[in-house]
Amino acid sequence: TAPWLRRCLDSICTQSYRNLEILCVNDGSTDNSAEILAEYAAKDARVRVITQENAGVSVARNRALAVAQGVYVTGVDSDDWLEPHAYETLLPHMEAGYDLICFGMKALDTEGRSHEDSYLRLPGEGYREVESALVAETNAFICNKLYRMDKLREWKISFPEGLRFEDAAFVYAYMARAGDCYYV
Repeated sequence: TAPWLRRCLDSICTQSYRNLEILCVNDGSTDNSAEILAEYAAKDARVRVITQENAGVSVARNRALAVAQGVYVTGVDSDDWLEPHAYETLLPHMEAGYDLICFGMKALDTEGRSHEDSYLRLPGEGYREVESALVAETNAFICNKLYRMDKLREWKISFPEGLRFEDAAFVYAYMARAGDCYYV
């Protein structure tokens, strides 16, 4: 995913909220992703690169979770990017004590055109108590959610290895235990 990696890393490294731990897992890439990651780590002390033999996305994500030191965590894939004030906008809601923050996202095609899809829409905005209807309305991507590390550890939630749609298993395991969430 080297063609998208710089845009992704730039969007994270230039966030208006600066107190970030940026963990990048190179899961045995065969393109020039390793060189790009090394370049960013050399110029930004917040970027930490973890290199491993190709073991799959779940193993890579679990490896990052195992070494994460932050209070909150999210997952950003190399073809994703964030708006400049994303974390600055989201953190006050998380600091208010919610278990989970879900935020909007768009899917773009290779030409940069937005595709409105009901799967990407949020089921409203603001506080919501987690119940089965809300879980059913919430998409299963990890990239548009902010999680509490203490809850991940307490609830022993990780990405299931060898399973397709690992995002869904992770998100729904977390939501099954979360008491409330906030939609932005």
